[in-house]
Amino acid sequence: MTEDEDPQKAQQANSQAIANVIASLKSAGIPEEQLKTSDYRIDPQYDYIDGKELFKNYKVQHIIQAQTTDIEKIGSIIDTAVKSGANSITSIRFSLSNPDAYYNQALSLALKMHTKRLFPWLER
Repeated sequence: MTEDEDPQKAQQANSQAIANVIASLKSAGIPEEQLKTSDYRIDPQYDYIDGKELFKNYKVQHIIQAQTTDIEKIGSIIDTAVKSGANSITSIRFSLSNPDAYYNQALSLALKMHTKRLFPWLER
């Protein structure tokens, strides 16, 4: 996130900052196809003094999403991003790369257990 009274200056500063973050994430082993922009905003900011809205500056946010399958590297990836200029880390999520296989396995086991309870005489 960068701020400036001039939106172009705020945007330029943000572009440089995010370029540094992306370059460092790539050097940390995140392939370019695993990096993508998830949000980009330029918003005016205001202060409120004595009930009056006064322009303060423009805030530029460029939010990128990085993915990795190496869970051991998550801490160092976050450290790398922060050291290179990222000033907000949010929404860290963990997920399975193939959830359907595990869902089907759990469903199959549940069906077997349920069948054993309802029809114990079928067990041989």
